Amino acid sequence: MERLAASAPDKKHWEAGGNCNLVIAAARLGLQVITLGHLGDEIYGHFLLDVLQEEGIDMVGLAEESEISHGSVLYETLLCWVLVDPLQRHGFCSRADFSNEPAFSWIHKLSERIQKAIQQSNILFCNGYAFDELSPDLLVSALYCGISAGSAVFFDPGPRGRTLFQGTPEQQRALEQFLSHSDVILLTSDEAEALTGITNPIVAGRTLIGRGARLKWVIIKMGANGSILITKSNISCAPSFKGTVIL
Repeated sequence: MERLAASAPDKKHWEAGGNCNLVIAAARLGLQVITLGHLGDEIYGHFLLDVLQEEGIDMVGLAEESEISHGSVLYETLLCWVLVDPLQRHGFCSRADFSNEPAFSWIHKLSERIQKAIQQSNILFCNGYAFDELSPDLLVSALYCGISAGSAVFFDPGPRGRTLFQGTPEQQRALEQFLSHSDVILLTSDEAEALTGITNPIVAGRTLIGRGARLKWVIIKMGANGSILITKSNISCAPSFKGTVIL
């Protein structure tokens, strides 16, 4: 991966990816959004900042300048490489996959500016890949910062949900906190099964709703079959969007 980063592919193959997809979509829908995270002072961090700024999205850095040791790989932007074989099958790979610690484990607490940004937000969104970057305790502190400020918390465990469910005691506790104290959980049917052991998505969603102390909605994405919204008293279905496939 260090060799890949040193000989970067053409910029036309670079993508913001991850949570940036969500904030860009939100900004294009007219919402006022900011991102919270860490970017290194190198070409990849500068690229991502440029992408966000072009979309009118501000970023608040998690790290204080005094915490950053310039020139160390630990403080560089976390990259995810998409590896594609001749049959167009792809896999994802980052340095977080080869470490027992989050990429930015040196960030130990939320700064005042991060707390202020969360407290001024109506919605706080987090997904499971955040655990690749930040410690479980730090993410839980962000969760409760949002709750205490009255923000609605949206959590999408994604494929990392299975890993966290079977992870360290700290990861398991943090996952349970997010599942029970978020306002909204978003999952695919496979992810719902991984977290509950239940194959029926409606029953799995009801199980998650029953466990959640604050949970109001569970949204289960069913691909081409649309999605299911489950509340404590109701179940609603929404069809998928039709679009043109471009190869």
